[in-house]
Formats: sequence, structure tokens, C-alpha cells
Amino acid sequence: MTSSFLPNSICVESGALFILKRTSNKTLADQQTTRRYCGVIFDFDGTLADTEPLYYRANRDAFKQFGHLINEDEYYHCWSLMGYGSKGEIERYSLHHIDPDKVKTLARDNYRRLVQEETPPLMPYAKEILTNLCQTGFKVVIASNTRRDLISHILRNTEFNDSRVHIIGGDMYAPKPAPDIFLAAVDYLGIDKRQCLILEDTDKGVRAARAAGIDFAVIHSPLYADFHPDDAIGKFSSLKSFYAFLTG
Repeated sequence: MTSSFLPNSICVESGALFILKRTSNKTLADQQTTRRYCGVIFDFDGTLADTEPLYYRANRDAFKQFGHLINEDEYYHCWSLMGYGSKGEIERYSLHHIDPDKVKTLARDNYRRLVQEETPPLMPYAKEILTNLCQTGFKVVIASNTRRDLISHILRNTEFNDSRVHIIGGDMYAPKPAPDIFLAAVDYLGIDKRQCLILEDTDKGVRAARAAGIDFAVIHSPLYADFHPDDAIGKFSSLKSFYAFLTG
């Protein structure tokens, strides 16, 4: 495989950005003091878990009760990627007979039922990256618009249970693209936000990271293949390549 070498020991390989470091016999404590990032903040939906199809079904069925059908492709762009949500759908189609709070409650109830009936799978290498980062001295937080109890339920049902991974859910904070969830994550970590890195897959999450003033990277999603924010630290093809970047 060919890599293109750039100044300052940076190389681009397979579309992902890596910082090149010489191998050494440094101890874990030495590595922790020389890392650029020591706190990692993960988005959950679409980044660690394949939940977006269930969210689509939950919202589709909620709007169907009011006689409106959500286009699936449009959903993934306008809802999942951009974060316009139910209010955006109502505005785009002039659905003024629909109460946005009522349809949002219906969708939330639908999603809870779907998650309990058919637990969505975690993304490849999700368990490994969370466990391995904790073992190598990183502080790890999951920060998501999804309620904390639902994230915990999905993790338990996919046989992941590591108390070192803290969860901050959207039930207590303004949702992304507001920065509140990420700022709460930094506050929990107890470190300078310049030492934190966010991994996101959507524009609404990236806007939240920017508003919080925290560095971010992007994980590739087939749902948003053309999403390439210029100010991302890097775009990674997989969680495994992101882990290689953090620990390389």
C-alpha cells in the first residue's frame, strides 16, 4: 500500500489521517504525557451503533399517524446528517396541522419500543476501541442526543459493560447542534478541552463540536459518503483506523 508523506511526520493512508511516531520503549505513563489527546468523546448513533434505521422507522411511523410519509433518503440527509428533525419536516412540507411536540413524543415512544424489540448492532470494532482506549490510559465518554438509559440498554444487550466508559445522554441537555452535551463531557473528564477529541459522523454533531471549541474527527458513513468537513482533524474509514491514529 502506498502512503503519501507530508511535512511534520504526517501521512495520509487509505483516506485517513495518521500522525507518524517512531517506536520506543516508553511506559504507559510516558505515552500519556506525550499524547496530543488524552480524552476521547464518541458520538453514539451511527458512530458506535447502527441505530439510524430504527430512528427512521420510529419517525416514519409517528408522521404516518398524521397522514405524512417521510422519504427515507431525505430523512438520512435532513434528519440524521443535518439535524433538522420533526420541525424541519413540518416546515418543508407545510404540515401545520401537526403538533411538533406531539409527533416527537410519538417518535420517541416508537424508538424505545423498537430498541427493546430488536437491539441494533454495534459498529465493527466498537467494543474493542472503547475497551482498548481505556486500557491504554485514555478517558472515554459517549456523548449523544439519545437518552442515557437507551444507550445503556443497547450496550448491555450487545454484551458491552465497561464502567470506565461514561455516558452522557440527551435527556438532560440541549441536543446537538447545541454544544451542551460535549461541554458536559469535557466537564466530566476534568481535563482541558484542548486535550479532547470528538468522533462524529454528522453535520449536526460537527456543528456542536465547533460551537464547543473542541477538535473533532469524522468517521465515514455510507449514509453520508460526501460529508467531508474541511476543519476535521481527519476522516477515518473505520473505528479501527481511528484507534490506530490515537495510539500510533
